[in-house]
Parts: sequence; structure tokens; C-alpha cells
Amino acid sequence: MTIPIRRVCPACGNQPVAETTYGPRGTVESWVDLQVSTDAYQAPYQVGFVTLSEGPRLFTRLESVRSRDQAVRLAGEPDRDTYWFVADPTTTPIGGQG
Repeated sequence: MTIPIRRVCPACGNQPVAETTYGPRGTVESWVDLQVSTDAYQAPYQVGFVTLSEGPRLFTRLESVRSRDQAVRLAGEPDRDTYWFVADPTTTPIGGQG
């Protein structure tokens, strides 16, 4: 899985790559609060693993996460190909935990 979309496989360079759409919701598996700024992000900020509703797990930037198994939804700036996940209190985490 790549964001932004790539038309070649990032591992082997083969084409074509099938495009699959996933829903905008998932559950936090683990995360960390980072206290050091980078060129891309001003501290503090969060990164972690999110399992999407359809099953794939990805490493991503997070926002307002406070616990493992917390439900999150996709947010971002599509015109800049910039995406992250934010805490979503209106959604039940995968597996009904939380």
C-alpha cells in the first residue's frame, strides 16, 4: 500500500499494479508521541500503526490518539497528497473494544 498512489510496485518495480480502495476507518494498534521536530512535522506529533477495517495495517501519522484500540478515521489534504488519521469517538473500534 502506498500513499500517494504509485503506478508501479515499490518492491520490485513491476507494472501494472492493481488499485484497491479501502474505507476511511481503522483502529490504533500502537503509537508514540514524538517530541522532536522534523522538516515535515512540528513537535509534538504522533505516529503509529493503524489496522484498517478491511484488514491491512499501515504506519501513519496520527492526531489526538489517547489509547490503544482507539477508533480513528482518515483525514488530510488530498490536493497535497497528505493524509493522517484522527481519533474518532463516533466509531466503534474493530472488534468492539474501547
